[in-house]
Amino acid sequence: MTSIPLRSASILINEAQSALLSGLVSASSYARLQALAPLLPKVILVGLECRLREEDEPVDLWICPGLDPQTLNASAPWLHQQSWEEFAPLAALLDSGSPPWPCAFGAWTTEFDLKAWDSRSVKPPLPSSFVTFSTARPRLNIADTVAALWKGERAQDMPPNAIKQLEAIISQCPRGELAGLGFLYPRPQQPARLMLRVQDLSDLGHILKEQLSTAQRLLEGLTSQAVIGIPFDFQQEARYSLEAYIDSPASWKELAERMVAQGYSTPAKAEAMLDLAITPHCTEQAMITLNHVKLALHGDGFREVKAYPSILSAMPLM
Repeated sequence: MTSIPLRSASILINEAQSALLSGLVSASSYARLQALAPLLPKVILVGLECRLREEDEPVDLWICPGLDPQTLNASAPWLHQQSWEEFAPLAALLDSGSPPWPCAFGAWTTEFDLKAWDSRSVKPPLPSSFVTFSTARPRLNIADTVAALWKGERAQDMPPNAIKQLEAIISQCPRGELAGLGFLYPRPQQPARLMLRVQDLSDLGHILKEQLSTAQRLLEGLTSQAVIGIPFDFQQEARYSLEAYIDSPASWKELAERMVAQGYSTPAKAEAMLDLAITPHCTEQAMITLNHVKLALHGDGFREVKAYPSILSAMPLM
């Protein structure tokens, strides 16, 4: 049983106001976050996806409702209430206390794209569904774990073409460790995305090919680990996403400088990102910090970096 207390998303968003409005989130985007938060279940974590190239860009929101079957069970009524056909199989499994992933290593999150959402709506937008995996020893079997999660979320076995695509990805990144599986339900064709964890960017050479140099130019020498999001079908989702996890203040500082120099961020947003990464903001009910940044590499050549602040429900003071 997780000891992290459940709190309303509204409380966590409001607790983070001073940290978020320091430069990463505009006032208009913050208002949209506040409008969505009451429509969500209680959570242990709220995360944001912040674009960095312009002063006022859309901010997306993701939530983690819990880490164990008992806590996740509380999310089932909320899912049933939304009546999203895509989430019906998962809602039934959460209701029965049987999530289709090993809870010792997996965390379920839903991500909401707010760009086109009408903030006057009484329903949240259809989210994407992700299960992310921490490091397991021995390693999780990628094929078996993905097949079980696919069937649990989509109520059907993996189709043969998806199995072939998965096998091809594994062969291209043999050192990759399972880091997640996502279903991007709001996007056309609702693509699936595999996520693999690596320690060295060079391990991604067979996947990224000529785009590897772009990733290395921004991230080389700075990451403690990297997670690549790989589409099962590049025609459905023509992009790779590369999450960079960074430990040291010096590396965060170097990253901020590279992002500005390479045109990925305004100086003000890079400074706000750096402040949050190095000095987490703590309140009575939440801790606000920067979880990671993500480099998105699109098939048409477009690239961008997004910052991912997290707002974690804090343990009550004794």
